[in-house]
Amino acid sequence: MIQAFGLLLTLFLPLVFTAQDVWTEARALEVLTPSWVSSFSTPKVSADEAALQGKHKHEAASFLMERLLSGGASQPEVVLLRLRGIMSMPLVSELHEALKQEPARVDYGVDLLLTSDWRLTYDACLALLLDSDLAPGLRVQLVSHLILAAGRPALLDLQPLLDDPNSLDDLLFFRFLSAWQSIADSQDAPALQQLARRVDSWKQSQVRVMQARLETRPSQRLELFNEFWDGDPDFVEIGLLALSERGFHEGIAKRLRESFGKESPNRAQIALRSFAFFTESSDTLFEVWKEEVPSSSSSTRRQAPWMRALAMTSSDRAKQAVAEWLFQDGWQSSSLAISLFHVVRQAPAFDSQLDAFLLREDVPVRLRAAAAIARVLSSEGARHFLRGVVETGTLGLQRQAMIALSQSADSGTLTMFIRVFQSQVYPDEIRVIAVKALARHAETQPLLLTFLKDKYESWEVASGLVEAAIQTHNPEIMQSAQVAIQQQIGCTEDGDALALARTRWGALASLPLTADCSRNLALEFQQTLFDARGDAFLFGREWVVEFPMISSCSEAYARSIRQINARPAHPFLLECDAIASAPLYFAATLIAATNRPLCGAWCEELLSRKLTVREELLVLGLLYRVSYAQNAATILEQLRGEKAALWQSEPFALSEAFPGQGGSWVLHDDRLAERQILALAEAASGMARFSLLRLLNQGYATPVVLLQAAELAARTRFSVAGKSAKETRNYALSEALRLAQRAEAFHPFRVRIRERIAEWAVELGLKETAASAKEAARRFSPSSS
Repeated sequence: MIQAFGLLLTLFLPLVFTAQDVWTEARALEVLTPSWVSSFSTPKVSADEAALQGKHKHEAASFLMERLLSGGASQPEVVLLRLRGIMSMPLVSELHEALKQEPARVDYGVDLLLTSDWRLTYDACLALLLDSDLAPGLRVQLVSHLILAAGRPALLDLQPLLDDPNSLDDLLFFRFLSAWQSIADSQDAPALQQLARRVDSWKQSQVRVMQARLETRPSQRLELFNEFWDGDPDFVEIGLLALSERGFHEGIAKRLRESFGKESPNRAQIALRSFAFFTESSDTLFEVWKEEVPSSSSSTRRQAPWMRALAMTSSDRAKQAVAEWLFQDGWQSSSLAISLFHVVRQAPAFDSQLDAFLLREDVPVRLRAAAAIARVLSSEGARHFLRGVVETGTLGLQRQAMIALSQSADSGTLTMFIRVFQSQVYPDEIRVIAVKALARHAETQPLLLTFLKDKYESWEVASGLVEAAIQTHNPEIMQSAQVAIQQQIGCTEDGDALALARTRWGALASLPLTADCSRNLALEFQQTLFDARGDAFLFGREWVVEFPMISSCSEAYARSIRQINARPAHPFLLECDAIASAPLYFAATLIAATNRPLCGAWCEELLSRKLTVREELLVLGLLYRVSYAQNAATILEQLRGEKAALWQSEPFALSEAFPGQGGSWVLHDDRLAERQILALAEAASGMARFSLLRLLNQGYATPVVLLQAAELAARTRFSVAGKSAKETRNYALSEALRLAQRAEAFHPFRVRIRERIAEWAVELGLKETAASAKEAARRFSPSSS
């Protein structure tokens, strides 16, 4: 009935509205409502009727724009969305002219330009940005939008901004540079060089750094180095790091070498840290060090910066020199020595001098421990020293030594682990590291069966033992851990048993499990649900706080379902009528992704109970997400028909029930309708599917739905008499491309949309479209920055 009424409304709309009608906001919004909100079919109208409808829509849009800009719109968010979907070149021109008059809500007008089809609004945005009278904050928004959406062509169009760069607001200038950086390449270096000569010192530093990242001309790189080296001290290292992105440079390396020992200590260290970036050979710095800093006459303090730089090279000779220095006097550099021991641990000098170094009483234990940890896997002397640290060291050193030793399986170390775990002399944390180490080695795993029979005063120790038992992946030991929990292995306070159960489930969630383990988990999951109480639905993190056992057990159970690929799994879980509503709903949300049939059955059970409006909407939303196409469409039809009163009374609950659209919905019926079209299209096939999906090209559908529609179109396979498989494939891809381009028009910065456009354009042979989309996807990808 709703669809039939919508069709009649669309057909007779020209008869209802005339040019003499007095517009109201509500009537104008109704005129601009896309036909697919009320009818999932496209009515056939004559050319005259279409022209009249277009006239009415233009009049309605003009009226709403005037209301919006004057600040008189009662629902500005709704008006913005309606206008966004129907903007045309004439309307954009009207909006631009209106903004020149500086209306009360210029910000609404700029927002409409920024969120409408960016190709339609590009010229208007450009003109506004070049208007120096526009508020700086709005110009900042516009400059990023234009460059990021259009790429290099926008950069050329915005050159007038740089006619007088010093007159630009600082934030606008730096936002311009930031946007430029996203599309810049080496060809921009000369322009940046010219710009740097025309701006004040603070802006100049930023421009120079950007140029340095792009500059490939050797002479200009050397010039930039000189400017950084002789300029603002705060930018020296930043500038050198930017220059290093383009590789080695003989002239810069020579200048840096000249600075060794001839500048201030801070500047000399910068030169040392930077030198290796500009030299082609990894041994160059080593050769320079031998000439510049004779080891026999240099203090540890003077040597330290060199050693840090030498250790970072790939030169074996340099690392050997660092190792020898560390064992002689370099250990006195303390924290630097600790980090360098690990870096140069493979140097031949390490093993030859390690044992003697570990015996030196004049060297602090923590430094000797750092050296021992670096070679714990290859040196028995290192392991012996670390076992001694476990006995006499501070807690921090004990922890470091135990973690390092846990990588080893030699008999002396394993014997120590057994003693440590069984003795209450050691801190709980150290005992836990010991038992987890024992669990990793097959020869000591059986000991855990004995340990699990004992009682422990420390919950931390008991929890570590349970976790270690699960990680053995030995069925007998895992079963013993469950029995130990039931016998309250480490329960000294209320809640300890439940906490141990959560530890076990958490450990199970990280392991591959067998079908038998999965069934046992399902039984535990069911019992956990039976034990839970509560009927009131909660919000956000409150669920996990209120039902921690369900959260932990369901994670382990869901993982086991994914591993054994059981669908549906464990039918006994369908017996849920005795489970309280709140825990049942929470559990359903947690297993929705791994067991759709079970989640759906639980939702159906919940809907048979007495629920509040919010609760019913939440359950319907969950049922929609786990339902297949036709059932999903039916749920949405109910929400737009007989159950519409539910979300009309509590609209926020609807956005909570259907997440993924942002904080809260505007135009709720539109959002439900677009999802209904998508569900119906998924249930349809062939040309019927395309007819439904094509509706979303009208008005404003959200980019998430448009992209899903495009992907559905792309994977559609169908046949038509007289058409080859290649022709039908190209037809499907063309439909997909149009939908994706519609999504990109409203949201040009979404990488996935651009990637799909590029993928389908390549297959269709549209080289320019593909190249443009690929370039944009690269520009917006985090890895490109």
